[in-house]
Amino acid sequence: MALKKSELYSSLWSSCDELRGGMDASQYKDYGDQQKNIAKLTLRVPDSEQTAIATVLSNMTAGIAAFEANLAKTRSIEQGMMHEPLTGRIRLV
Repeated sequence: MALKKSELYSSLWSSCDELRGGMDASQYKDYGDQQKNIAKLTLRVPDSEQTAIATVLSNMTAGIAAFEANLAKTRSIEQGMMHEPLTGRIRLV
């Protein structure tokens, strides 16, 4: 199922609202400016952590692909099971 850009923006905006909590929007702007300054310091993620993250994401992708293959197989079996009764060749009692 594809996610619309407007839905993504809406979800991100809602997340920001939740994180901001009771902070006024004008204060949040100042906070954002501070975060930009902090980001300039750039903390580097160690290669070992990057590799671990890549491995997890790769495993998740493989798991999703396997799940989708099993789902397609299950649907195919279900359709095959219903084909005979629907054509009248087999009668269910």
